[in-house]
Amino acid sequence: MQLATCLSVPLWGKTPSRLLHLAERNRALEQALAALSLEEREWLELRFVEGLRPSEIVRVLALELEPNTLSQRIVRIVRRLRARLQGRSELESFRR
Repeated sequence: MQLATCLSVPLWGKTPSRLLHLAERNRALEQALAALSLEEREWLELRFVEGLRPSEIVRVLALELEPNTLSQRIVRIVRRLRARLQGRSELESFRR
């Protein structure tokens, strides 16, 4: 998944325990992204990997949305991802 690869943390040059932590974090990110709809992942990829502005995404995908509406939806998607990853992080620290 190109989006997960772009957003994940590089694993080289780290201690073994840090490598394990980062690998778990990258895996959690991939799972959180997989839980999104195909449309949501496409919007995130175009916005954060390809660097398109919401107005460009609306035009490229021929969406029947205003750019501001798409921008707000992208913000909500990112907040959901953060909440999911934060919740997972808190759960993992509780288990330790």
